[in-house]
Amino acid sequence: MKGKGKTFLLAGGGTGGHLIPGLVLAEEFFRKGGLRPLLVTGARPVEDRVLAGAPWERIALDLEGSPFRVLARLPRALLRVKVAADSSRLLGVLVLGGRIGLPAAFMARALGRPLYLLEINALPGKTTRFLAPFARKVYLGYPSTARFFRPGRRKVTGIPVRPSFLDLPAREEALESLGLDPGGGPVLLVMGGSMGAQALNRSLPALLSSPGGIPRETQVVHVSGPAMKEDVEEAWRAGGVRAKVFPYLRAMEMAFAAADLAVCRGGAMTMGEVAAARLPALVVPYPWHKDMHQAANAAPLAREGGVEVLSQDRLEEEAAPRVASLLGNPGRLEAMRKALGRVDLAAPAAPLAEDLLVEGGIRKG
Repeated sequence: MKGKGKTFLLAGGGTGGHLIPGLVLAEEFFRKGGLRPLLVTGARPVEDRVLAGAPWERIALDLEGSPFRVLARLPRALLRVKVAADSSRLLGVLVLGGRIGLPAAFMARALGRPLYLLEINALPGKTTRFLAPFARKVYLGYPSTARFFRPGRRKVTGIPVRPSFLDLPAREEALESLGLDPGGGPVLLVMGGSMGAQALNRSLPALLSSPGGIPRETQVVHVSGPAMKEDVEEAWRAGGVRAKVFPYLRAMEMAFAAADLAVCRGGAMTMGEVAAARLPALVVPYPWHKDMHQAANAAPLAREGGVEVLSQDRLEEEAAPRVASLLGNPGRLEAMRKALGRVDLAAPAAPLAEDLLVEGGIRKG
């Protein structure tokens, strides 16, 4: 980092849900306070995809593998973070989630800099729970998550979504951008988060294109992740369904603006974007998390009537009839859109960035 400019260090990685808030906050820090944010992330391909083109300095740390391997790599990771922080006037560290936040948090403590946490899941993750006693403040996406943290150290700011999701492009523009037919049938968006979802990739093309599945005129936008793009394309082609398959779609707001319905996982960032865009969704929570936090993420939206939830073990029996029923019922989809408008979840990043700038002494409270 050049010079001695003021900075906030943003640390997290592993999923888009840990990375995208860092990007939108970095932009706000630069715009509001003139800071040059420093990003500390993992070194997996997902980080490279999500952060491609970002103008901020980034330190990529490889902390994958067994706990013993991680512990062996921590000293060098701490040194890299400290060297970067020493070359700037560090105001604080915000951990966005994932084990990548640990060396940044340790460095903040060692240098006497304030530590902040951002937890956008309905149930706090391991890193947040571990670091919470040392944090000056924990910022939360879901109001219900406040019960896990001490009063006075918690603040509900909502899930900081990209500005483009709060002001979607026109549907006609989105259809053209994606190469879809403006006069065609309904648009179904299938996505599994920043890395795709194997269960959705393998199952949905055959299930939804079978007799009794989605209408023949349906247009599908499927974000598959990079590993299965060709297989997914072939599966939709074999089923006779028009599908645009993307390994990763940077302009996801276009897909949200074009779609009538989404089938998706229940990651917190996905739920925030669904709420912001008011996109009706059939949510299939990832089933292998011990705490089933994706089901908890989807629950408030489902209670309001904005999404429906389908257990992965019921995909084969229920996916096709439920998706077909929703796509064939415009009144139901409109009611779901209105219900999502009542969900207080997604938020612009500005209030959170403002609070952190006040904490750091850049702005007056």
